[in-house]
Amino acid sequence: VNIGALERILRRSQNHTNNEDGNGEETVGWGDDDEANEANIILALTPLGKRLSMLPLDAALAKMLLFAVLLRCLSPALTIAAVVSHKVPWRASDSENEETSAASVMKKNLTKNVKENESVAKNEVSDHLVHAAAYEKWNVIGKNNTAAQKKFARENGLDHDVLRQLSDLRKQFFDALKAGNALNGNNALNDYASMDDPHSPWNIDAKKPKLIKAALVAGLYPNLAYADAIEIGPKNAADKKTIFEWKDSRNADVYPHPSSLVSKISRLPGTRIPPRQFCVYAEKVKTSQTFLRECTKVSPIEVLLFAGRKVNVEHEMKRVVLDDWLKVLNVDAVTATLFKRLRVILDHELAKAHRDDDDEKEFTREDGNAEGSELLFKLVRDILASE
Repeated sequence: VNIGALERILRRSQNHTNNEDGNGEETVGWGDDDEANEANIILALTPLGKRLSMLPLDAALAKMLLFAVLLRCLSPALTIAAVVSHKVPWRASDSENEETSAASVMKKNLTKNVKENESVAKNEVSDHLVHAAAYEKWNVIGKNNTAAQKKFARENGLDHDVLRQLSDLRKQFFDALKAGNALNGNNALNDYASMDDPHSPWNIDAKKPKLIKAALVAGLYPNLAYADAIEIGPKNAADKKTIFEWKDSRNADVYPHPSSLVSKISRLPGTRIPPRQFCVYAEKVKTSQTFLRECTKVSPIEVLLFAGRKVNVEHEMKRVVLDDWLKVLNVDAVTATLFKRLRVILDHELAKAHRDDDDEKEFTREDGNAEGSELLFKLVRDILASE
């Protein structure tokens, strides 16, 4: 991370709201008066809200796609948005819990940490990234060859018809972004070939899973859960079992669905108790228990940068509290303050980026300050990539 660039950006935060109370706690908000803030939230859309209202998409998916453009990872985000809004690409006939099924083998191959695996889901605990990687393989292997696509789908537990429907949805979402002037460059040239082109400005970092997960956090929040590892067994037993107790935003018990990769998170033998875990999810389904469907494990950095609206730094407790419920633990005072100030600047730049575009300019540019905005987003991308 370029510390000099970070310092220059953070200096710009001095004019933004930053309240510190006598207990060494700092809060980032939208103003000094909570009642006035509440009134403003009720009476006026934020610039981002105005931008979202212009897109004929579900608000969460639209927000995820807008952040994916800024983070330059749009192609896989389009696939994830299509899956979340429609259905997963795997055949229903393949048992979700059958380890030897074609779908299960395909998922393992896509996440396997081996040199020859170039999937975006490599070494990741993410259902969303697995879906995106499976679609990409199907799409690439059968360019202009429907027979090859059908064969690939049949051999790997995928549903060819669903994949075609996801392809159509991706095009619809891409068209919506073009119509909303959310893409760089001349929109007249932004055809479907550029949608997945790695050289397109919105796809330069499409192979970096941490950036994709950051866009997921920005879009799916507050669909976020956290878990602490709990040891079970006799006090001095050497073979204690470790379980993860997941909680949602209401502090209610939730469980990643058994078909989710997140449900497989475990503690390796002989290792320390892992820190608090976080995951975003597409939906909650209540049957015998409340299950989380379509989950992605995300890092504390992704949470600190893109989850929540209210940021409270508790220096003495060494933690950051987002929206009064989501606690990111073991954050030292210096790091917490840097992230808090970076959030202020990021919110400010996003407000400018998502302004009303009466002059039809792209939303990622601001007259006279495009270089500063790009420096900020480059810094954010560097922070995510270097964690």
